[in-house]
Amino acid sequence: DPFYFGLVGVWLQWLYGVKLIVHFHGDFWENPMWRQERWFNPLLLLVSFFVVRFADGIRVVSHTIESKLLRHGIPRERIAVISTPVDASWLTSYDPQGVARLRERYAGRHVTLFVGRLVAVKNIPFLLRIFNDVRRMVPNALLLVAGDGTEEVHLRKIIHSFELDTHVEFLGLCAREALTRYYQIAEVVVLTSFSEGLPKVLVEAAVCGKPLISTMVSGADELIQDGVNGFLIPQGDGKSFTLKLTLLLRDAALREKMGNASRRIVAERFADTTDQVVEFWRKVSSVSYNKI
Repeated sequence: DPFYFGLVGVWLQWLYGVKLIVHFHGDFWENPMWRQERWFNPLLLLVSFFVVRFADGIRVVSHTIESKLLRHGIPRERIAVISTPVDASWLTSYDPQGVARLRERYAGRHVTLFVGRLVAVKNIPFLLRIFNDVRRMVPNALLLVAGDGTEEVHLRKIIHSFELDTHVEFLGLCAREALTRYYQIAEVVVLTSFSEGLPKVLVEAAVCGKPLISTMVSGADELIQDGVNGFLIPQGDGKSFTLKLTLLLRDAALREKMGNASRRIVAERFADTTDQVVEFWRKVSSVSYNKI
């Protein structure tokens, strides 16, 4: 990363003359929400500006992050856009009997799935406000929340205040075997984050053939073709998010069409990128750049 390990990398570069390759797995630059997430993040941002100037190669996981580096004067030839390698094998080898039991458990419910840490950057209170409106139009709607984190107590208070207790269920931190079953029964997978790098949850959901709805964060537009396999929602636009989620929960044919498109898009764009990463390392090791 361009922070602590990046500083160590700069020191080793000076000491031994080795090449320095920095990886951006998150969306840090020009991101006010990330800066506000922890008190020391502005300091880390300054560290990243320093480290990147000495990098011989920089790998980013989305074109959005690439564009930010370019605006800061980082030469294009030093940047490679390579998505995070995703092992999808566990998503396609689920237990059919376990899925059948879950379908029976949630029979008659329209299931929306959120997967992620229960932390402020995921903007889950926004999702709960949306679901409070959705359940009025889709009375049998159910939101499953897979993950744990520091916000859980606060989120439960919001659920109680909205009287959503029968419409939201916390699953806790799920093992892969359990999570893949929940992906199978979900009708829609949603993401409401303020900030992401490349949302791996959306990749996983697309592999499982699910329609996707996400706020406009880094990487989401590389997984979601708006209106094709899901919808991209501007930050803070609760009305649009509510309308699109309601539309999908009510329209099984549209869900199937978009789910099939998700499978196609993820297969075309997000195959195993391990070889690309290794090739980038080899390229950087054989080329000399003038630092800026």
